Amino acid sequence: MSDKDVPELSWLRTLTLVPYFADERQLTEASVDLGIEYRQLREALDFLAQLEMPGLPGTAAFEVRIKGLSARVTPAAELLAEPLQLAPEELSAMLLTLETLESSPMQRDPDIARSAAAKLRAGATGRTAVADTTPHATVDVAHAEILATVREAIAERKVLELDYRSASGERGVRRVDPVTLVMIEDDPYLKAVDRVDDGSGAGETVVKSFRIDRMLAAAKTGEDARWHDAPEFDANDPHGFLRDGGAWAAVEVAADSTWVAEYDPVAFAHDADDEDFPEGGPYPAWVPATNADRTVGFLLRRWPGVKAIDPVSLHKAVADRARAGLRAYGEVAVDG
Repeated sequence: MSDKDVPELSWLRTLTLVPYFADERQLTEASVDLGIEYRQLREALDFLAQLEMPGLPGTAAFEVRIKGLSARVTPAAELLAEPLQLAPEELSAMLLTLETLESSPMQRDPDIARSAAAKLRAGATGRTAVADTTPHATVDVAHAEILATVREAIAERKVLELDYRSASGERGVRRVDPVTLVMIEDDPYLKAVDRVDDGSGAGETVVKSFRIDRMLAAAKTGEDARWHDAPEFDANDPHGFLRDGGAWAAVEVAADSTWVAEYDPVAFAHDADDEDFPEGGPYPAWVPATNADRTVGFLLRRWPGVKAIDPVSLHKAVADRARAGLRAYGEVAVDG
């Protein structure tokens, strides 16, 4: 429709002509009734005549008959006189989606989803919440403010200064070019390019992941951020483990933790029908290990379901990180 003239009237006012002209009416009368200039009225009717049915190129959406000073508009498809009724299954599916959006820390304005869900529940007697709509525990008031600052920096393309604690517990100030926000396992992450790594801009830039709840503070600097393409998001490899290539580490996956392979890059050594398949587990497997910090963090999150076997240095690094974490909480580390 790029080659068609759009009328001066809004879409809403143009479409209100359809029920008005369901019966043949005088254009001069319509101009007075609707408060629309005669010229605008003719342009709007001509525009309606050019519209096509969605998905059916060449099929007119409305038949517009203009005879002298009168007109009539007939829709090609029957218009809805009343809203469609949702089946119970459809209602539950819509509520589940809306309630998930309500509790997501990524929502800029959760009140919109909350209002829509409330209206759906109001129309279904006895219907209660389908999902847990409690706001995500990791996003407290402070981090909600940080998240808002991050969003603004992305929208305005401004450099962010982060007071950040890494997965290994190291705290420092990072100056980053923000790229985008993503959700991974219910946690919001900022995808950004660290300016220390990027330096003069020579060579390939690396888009890193910064978890929002590890940010102690975030501030816009006012400096324009460099443009970086957002990396393609792969739900099967959200942290980009497989993009590293190179080294892999041997691990064992407990029988009740094989679901991990549905969320993380885990390659099992045997198929279920292999002769050497260990019935009842644990199951030998490999995980990417080029980035030691990320691999240690992954193994800590999945412990005890996934345990490092080889190299020994990885097993030791996981144990050391766990002990350091326990000491930070004033607890005594236990070997094992």
